[in-house]
Amino acid sequence: MYSTILSTLVLGVLLIAQGKVKELRKYGKREYGSMHVLGFLGNYLYYVLLYGALSMTTASEGFILAYTWPILVLVLAFVILKEKVAQRKIIGVCISFIGIIVITTKGNLVQLNLTSTEGDAMALGAAFVFALFSIMGKKYNFDKTISVFIYFFAAS
Repeated sequence: MYSTILSTLVLGVLLIAQGKVKELRKYGKREYGSMHVLGFLGNYLYYVLLYGALSMTTASEGFILAYTWPILVLVLAFVILKEKVAQRKIIGVCISFIGIIVITTKGNLVQLNLTSTEGDAMALGAAFVFALFSIMGKKYNFDKTISVFIYFFAAS
C-alpha cells in the first residue's frame, strides 16, 4: 500500500515537473476508464495476488509461478489479439511450461508435491492478471507518464 501511494505521489510530481498536467485534459471518460481498469489489473490485483501467494508458499515457488506471465502474454496475444504465432513460439511455450513443472515439482514429476496449492494458484493468477494487463495495454497509445500515474492512482 505504501509503495503504491508513494509511487502515485512521485509520478504526480513528475507530471508537474514535466509540465504534463494540462495534458490530463486531453483524455475523456472512456480513456480514463480504460486506464483505471488497467491500473486495477496491473498495479493492484497483480500485487494482491502475488503477495498473497508469497505469504502461503515459498518465495522461489511463488516467484517462479508468478513470472510465467511472459509465457502467458504469448498465449493471450494469440487468443485475444489474434496475433499469428510461429511454430517456434509454440515449441518455446511448451518447453517453458515443462521447465516450470520440473522446477516447481523439484524434479519429481511423478509426485506433485507443491508447498501450497492455494498459494501456487494465487501466483498463477497473478501471472495471468499481469499478462492480461500487458495485452490490454497494447491496445492503447496513452502518454506513458500520465498512464502510469493513473494506474498507480487507481491502485491507491
